[in-house]
Amino acid sequence: MVDALTFLRLGLANSDGLPAPELLDRLAAVASPALGVSPTDLSAALRAREAVQSTALAAHVAVPHAVNADIPRTLVIPALVREGVADKQSKRVCHVIIGMFGNSLRPWDHIRLLARIARIAEDPAAVERLRGARDAVDLIDR
Repeated sequence: MVDALTFLRLGLANSDGLPAPELLDRLAAVASPALGVSPTDLSAALRAREAVQSTALAAHVAVPHAVNADIPRTLVIPALVREGVADKQSKRVCHVIIGMFGNSLRPWDHIRLLARIARIAEDPAAVERLRGARDAVDLIDR
């Protein structure tokens, strides 16, 4: 179902957390080479989705995502932001970010992944395990 897993670990410059728009731009920049879609287009798709409704789920988890016919396959980018990203709409601070990109001609792949991530995000113990990850392999293994 998922063709690629890429890990993005973000360093933050301030203790207030990374602004959400900058996070979306970073996710798009990382996804762009893997998908062959411009980072500008990917970032615009993420921002458009966030404008509809916040993708912050339960405490500490957000799933910024975009679907588009130009995105050739599903790509998941887990990111761990130790200082957190403040979500303006929901007022939540998210530490586990699961960026997702998918093809709009195969929406079922995207929906299944979102449902699975939402179930994990509802489990406080699972979220704490994810937040405790040391590195890329550890985060994906958890």
